[in-house]
Amino acid sequence: MMRAILPMMAFAAATALAMGPLDNGFAGPAGKVVEVANPVAIARPAETISVRWADVGAKPGSGGVRVWDVVRQATVPHQDDQEGNLIFSTSLAPLEVKQFIVAADASVPAADLRTVCWAGYLPLRMDDFAWENDCFAMRAYGPAIMEPAPTGQKLVSSGIDILCKRVRYPIMSTWMDPGHRQRMGSYHQNHGEGMDNYKVGQSRGTGGISQFDKGVWARSINWAEQKVVMTGPVRAVFELTYRPWGAFGKETRRVTIDRGQCFARFTASFKGAVPDVLAGPGLDVAADRNHNGDIRVDMAQAFISNFEPCDGAMGSIMTAILLDPSAGPAKVAADDLDCLHLLVKPCAKTASISYWAGSSWTGAGVFTKACQWHGYVRDFAAALRAPVNVTVK
Repeated sequence: MMRAILPMMAFAAATALAMGPLDNGFAGPAGKVVEVANPVAIARPAETISVRWADVGAKPGSGGVRVWDVVRQATVPHQDDQEGNLIFSTSLAPLEVKQFIVAADASVPAADLRTVCWAGYLPLRMDDFAWENDCFAMRAYGPAIMEPAPTGQKLVSSGIDILCKRVRYPIMSTWMDPGHRQRMGSYHQNHGEGMDNYKVGQSRGTGGISQFDKGVWARSINWAEQKVVMTGPVRAVFELTYRPWGAFGKETRRVTIDRGQCFARFTASFKGAVPDVLAGPGLDVAADRNHNGDIRVDMAQAFISNFEPCDGAMGSIMTAILLDPSAGPAKVAADDLDCLHLLVKPCAKTASISYWAGSSWTGAGVFTKACQWHGYVRDFAAALRAPVNVTVK
């Protein structure tokens, strides 16, 4: 497992720095102990830990709640997930066991709880919906862009766009502000924070869904409705709704993006009975859109990983899609838009498909070689199949 250790260690170190400096000279508060154990010999540079508020004797919304990292001797950011859980992020070395103290003690130095994971509607840029964390950003197109110019661009696409970041704070709402673009220049050029140099068009981009049935491909049009569920220092959650498409009824796509991870989790749920067809996320590998990179397909862990060609001074973009471990047997298929898909039969019980999609960029300085990115994707997929063990003492 050494192939990705160095970049992942650097990634973990950067995530730790983003959580704030060590609080030296303080032994830590008295409270419930949460023990987190990594069961496998795989580095986990950013793992979101979830515990029930009731189990740690605390309540959401209390300004005095602290999560104390015993190893780092510092408080770490935490968040209420609105489902009865306290969540926080940490890094774990292979087979590492860590302890955290959860206490309602306002005298303990507070962690930085500024928003890192953000999602929102951006009507200033037609009607994009964007989401981001401290590693990367994505967006999906709404109904306005389908209109002809000057209102829209006549773009009918449910593909997922990638935006490259090299800073750890939210930038999407700023980039899409026309006033900011007038002062700073186009976000298609790197002015220090990153840029948008990924081409989508009508393709699947990174994680758009398609249906494949009897040799025919079907796709939804742009999203019709949007809803932000939460944003915060650890997690953002939102939902996009798509009108009925292909053989499916109305689709509600719930997306979760967590701190420190190069992936977001997508769950596409369909209204009504699920037909006996194949569907799943796609990944653009088209040469004419500069996506024909170093591609790895791993059906044992159900992922497709791509380290795209270097585009001069703009560097290389990395993308990947992974099926959730709960998905059934998958097939790989290329569509008529030069996108590779991971296709499965939607779960009949939940009428849904769950998967992960994400990205990085050489300009961010975390991954600079194909082997590093492929190693990270492989380890992320393996970690999904071996969840951490969390015990409250």
